Amino acid sequence: MLKNLILTKLIVMLVFTGVYSQKTIVGVVTNKFNEPIVDVKVSSKNNLSGVLTDRKGEYNIEVSKECEILMFTYKELVYSEHINGRIVINKIIAKKKNALITKDYRFNVMLNAGGAIVWGAVSGSLMLSNQLSVDFGLGLGKVYGGITFYMSSPFENKQWQPYVGANIAYFEEFMGPTSRLYYLPVGMRFLNSTGISISFELAVLTANNDRFMIKSPIWAGVRFGKYF
Repeated sequence: MLKNLILTKLIVMLVFTGVYSQKTIVGVVTNKFNEPIVDVKVSSKNNLSGVLTDRKGEYNIEVSKECEILMFTYKELVYSEHINGRIVINKIIAKKKNALITKDYRFNVMLNAGGAIVWGAVSGSLMLSNQLSVDFGLGLGKVYGGITFYMSSPFENKQWQPYVGANIAYFEEFMGPTSRLYYLPVGMRFLNSTGISISFELAVLTANNDRFMIKSPIWAGVRFGKYF
């Protein structure tokens, strides 16, 4: 009997603890014309599955009292909103440039001017994650490979994302079979919601022999690409 009483008290305590550690946030998601948006996913750190807005754009979500940010996901873009103690949060989704791109791209194809091949190349990347890729490229008598790490965007426009990389290029023909180029870029990528990208970069450039005709230790490149 005593055991049952203790067990009942424990259950009640757990229930009340769970209830009082949660809070409900409600709101409406609209576009810039004040029209409701259906099927926007609203989630938080402790409620990743989230809820979807209904045909009126309304939502109702349970979050922990410690939760500070709500995430609104719509058409592979994520918009954040600080809670700041509010229990009613209406969200206007209008500017794609302020959103994070969340689509998991697998690979890309790019046209390069400058860069690791120096004069230009066609390249591709295998995306190991949204932040890390393995890269390979091909030019006339030249090939290269390397990796690129994309950092979290510190900008209000989340479509701009800084990155760093490391590449090795191999040259033949008039430059000799032993010509090897080391290319360490730092750049900025613009990637829109359709997967079109353009990147600008500067890099430290060195070669393993004196026959390499580029004498400057600093080189640059521009990439135009499409992510899939």
